[in-house]
Formats: sequence, structure tokens, C-alpha cells
Amino acid sequence: MSDASWRELLETQRPDLRVGWRRRVAVAKCPYGVIFYFGIAVGDADLNMGDRAKRMEDVTAGAIALAERYKRNPVLRVLVGLIPYGSTAEVAALGVVDRIREDRSRTFFDELANGNGIENPELLESEDFVHCFFATAKFALNTRRREKIRMFGRLLKCAALADSGLSDVDEYEDFLGILDELSYRELRGLAILDGFSECPRAKDQNDMQWTVAFWDDFCRKLSAELQLPEDEVADYMRRIGRTGCFQELAGYYDGPVGVGKLTPTYMRLKEFVRERA
Repeated sequence: MSDASWRELLETQRPDLRVGWRRRVAVAKCPYGVIFYFGIAVGDADLNMGDRAKRMEDVTAGAIALAERYKRNPVLRVLVGLIPYGSTAEVAALGVVDRIREDRSRTFFDELANGNGIENPELLESEDFVHCFFATAKFALNTRRREKIRMFGRLLKCAALADSGLSDVDEYEDFLGILDELSYRELRGLAILDGFSECPRAKDQNDMQWTVAFWDDFCRKLSAELQLPEDEVADYMRRIGRTGCFQELAGYYDGPVGVGKLTPTYMRLKEFVRERA
């Protein structure tokens, strides 16, 4: 793609960069010919010319080093260039924000580079995929737990597959929102409950009868692994129900309060973010 095409693509996805383009964006070419555009959030009044030039050099060098990491995958080299870098002058002086963003970016792109999925150059010509990339990268770079960042990466890789199981971009955004809303601790809670789904079930058992058989064991395990008081387990799982991944069982005459089950929504999300060979 030409420089003009890159600028048009970036301005479509990042309209906030249209104003003050020359002052706010550093342009650099890496050894592989990829054009990088970096949004610099440092204003003219924040740094003198020498410091501002050094700041842009540091940001550019960090991003080019990240691209070097994925030199065997031309698609990822391009996507790395669309990640904005830069922070306010006060924090930038310590390098804290940039180090965090670089580490999170590396985790995200390492997952994209792992296995198959993000390799077809035609993905870069797809507005749907580029949109999904920007939406997912935003959540990933604002996530602290590296395990969850990798889940975002796997969700994006799934979207790149022809047989992903996702009907369209709107459904992708739905599951992206669910994944973002669930904390990593809540995801662990759901995974613990999912571990009990292999418990044997008699043909004549309803959902309540089957779940009650292992619910106490689940509560004890959840309490121990998440450091959660057992008397708060029911409330904890109810809160997870806001995402549609857990459903409290109701309407049973002799059933205990707070017992619930995983939903088809959770099962699909689990499939989308599972590790693939």
C-alpha cells in the first residue's frame, strides 16, 4: 500500500489524528518497508524541540523493534504499525506508560503470531477485519492480565477464520464486549464451574437435580481458588449473570437459592478464545 493509502486508512480508523497531522504523528520506515504512524500525545508546549525529537525517536524505535519481532508475518508487521504509541509528557518522562503499552502489545501480537489465523494479506483489504482489529487492540492494550490479553488475541484470530462460527462483525462485537466486561477473576470462576460439567448426569435428572449434586464442591473450590468467602459465592455468580454467561436456576420447588448453570453464550465464548494448535 502507498503512503497515501496508509494515511487514508489510519484517518478512517483514527479520525482524531486528522487535526495537526504533522505535529502529532511521527512517520518512520522499518527495514521491511512498512510505514508506521504513531500518535504522539505530547503537545508543543509540553516539551522543547530537543526533548520532543528524542521522545519521537524513542517511540519510533520501540515500535520498529516490535515489528522486527514479527518479520516473518507481513500481516502482523502492518498491524503493529497501526497501534498508537505515546503518552503525556509527565508520565513519558518516566517511561512507565510506554513500557506498559509495549509489553501488552508484545503479548497481544505474540498470541496473534502463535499458530494459524493472521497470515492472509487479503485481511488487510477487509474493512470488517481492520475494524475488528482496532476494536480488539483497544481492549487488549487496556487490559492488565496477560492471560486475558491472549484471549483477546485468540478471539481476533478466530474472526479471521472462514469457519469461525461468528455470523458477522456485529456478533463479533457482542462477544468482544462480553469478554471485556468479564474480569479475569470472573473468567476463572466460570472455568471452575465448567470443570464440573463432566460430572455424570442421569437421564431423568433435571438441571437443578444434576447441579445440586456438585454445587457444594464447586462453592468450596471457587472459594479456595479465588479467595472468596463461601457465603458470597451465590452473589458472585449472580453478578456474572449480567454477561449472559451464567444463569441462576429458578422455578424449582425444592431447589436451593443461588444454584445456576453455564449458558450457550459462555460455551461459544469458550470456543472462540480457546487455544488452538
